[in-house]
Amino acid sequence: MALLRHRVLRHVAYPVWGWTLPPESIVSEPASAGWRLDIGDFRSAKRAAIQAHRSQFGDLITDDPTGFRLPHNLLSAFDSDYETFILP
Repeated sequence: MALLRHRVLRHVAYPVWGWTLPPESIVSEPASAGWRLDIGDFRSAKRAAIQAHRSQFGDLITDDPTGFRLPHNLLSAFDSDYETFILP
């Protein structure tokens, strides 16, 4: 029988829309701690996964010019060798 160890789980947040804020934006929240996870070896796989979701960034919706699309500046924030996580 394997010995089970109790592990402490930590809740972290994955920032999404904050990447679209202009650099001069003032955020009223206190500064958060966080870290970056090196995913450089998996960057091409991540890029392919993002490209597979055309409904959120591509021209899949053609009958509604106001239909939801992720802005290109947001997508470029995710084309990185790192994933960023913050402690809420």
